[in-house]
Amino acid sequence: GRNARAKVEERIQALKAARPLTEDAAIIEAGRRRVQALCALIASLTEAIQEYDARIAEVFKSHPDCEIFDSLPAGPVMKPRVLAAFGLDRGRYKSALDLQCLSGIAPVQKSSGKATSVEARRACPKHLRQTFHEFAEVTLLKKGWPRAYYAWKRLQGKGHHDAVRSLAGKWQRVLFACWQRSQPYDEA
Repeated sequence: GRNARAKVEERIQALKAARPLTEDAAIIEAGRRRVQALCALIASLTEAIQEYDARIAEVFKSHPDCEIFDSLPAGPVMKPRVLAAFGLDRGRYKSALDLQCLSGIAPVQKSSGKATSVEARRACPKHLRQTFHEFAEVTLLKKGWPRAYYAWKRLQGKGHHDAVRSLAGKWQRVLFACWQRSQPYDEA
C-alpha cells in the first residue's frame, strides 16, 4: 500500500545519505565476498525448497485421501501437513479426542487439593500441535463458522492462542469425521 511505498522511499533516501563506515579496501572486499557467498547460498536453498514443494504437491495429489484434505479452506502448504497428521491408518486414532490429546490441542486439567486448573498440553509432538494451530489460524481468513467460533471464544475472554487452540479442537472433530467416512469437507 501507500505506507509500504513511503517506507521504501524513506529507506532509499537514507541509503543515499549514508556515509561509509570505512574505506578500508580489505574490509570492503571481505564484506563483498561474504555477501556474494550468502546470496549464492540463498539461491541454492531457494531452489531446493522449490523442489521439495513440487514433490510434496505431487505426493499430495496422488494420496488416496487427497480429495478429503484438498477440500479444506487452506492453501497448498497446510493441506499436505494436515493430511500427514492423519495418515492412512484409519485405526490410528479411536476418536477425535485421541487425536486432540496426542497433538496437544486438548487441554490438561490439573488438580491439587481443592485447587483445579486447566492448562495447555505441553507433552506432545510440537510439530503436530503447531500444524493444527496454524491450520485453525489460516481458516480465520475466510468467512464462515471458524471465524464466528473464534469471535465467540474471544468474547468469553479467551486470549488469541487459546481461542485458536479451541478452534483447532473443533476442526479436529470435523476432520476426524470426514477422514473416518472418507468424505470431503463441506461447510454446509
